[in-house]
Amino acid sequence: MAFREKLRVREAPLEDTLQTLLNGPESALELQELSRGLDRAIAMLPARRQEVFKLSRMENMTYEEIACQLQISKSAVRQHIIEALVFLRYYLREEMGVIVSVAISMILTRSIFFL
Repeated sequence: MAFREKLRVREAPLEDTLQTLLNGPESALELQELSRGLDRAIAMLPARRQEVFKLSRMENMTYEEIACQLQISKSAVRQHIIEALVFLRYYLREEMGVIVSVAISMILTRSIFFL
């Protein structure tokens, strides 16, 4: 097991992280809108990329775990994640504005360096 994998900390699911960022009753609508926007963007990904992204970011699986489950290489998993993040950042910036995309960007890239 690589050193980086040993350091990987499993984080809260994406919804929990969004809820923390948008804490408070006045933000409930913002959270719903943000969640719907993210769901729309994820649904636009190609099927395999969507599957890889969800396993990584929503199921908190490591790249190695995803590679084993989907019977693809770890580098293929990494490439799917990179391309998904590029698309999601662009989509969210265009559809929801710069400030929201920055917050989402921070959430989405939380483990890109932990292969």
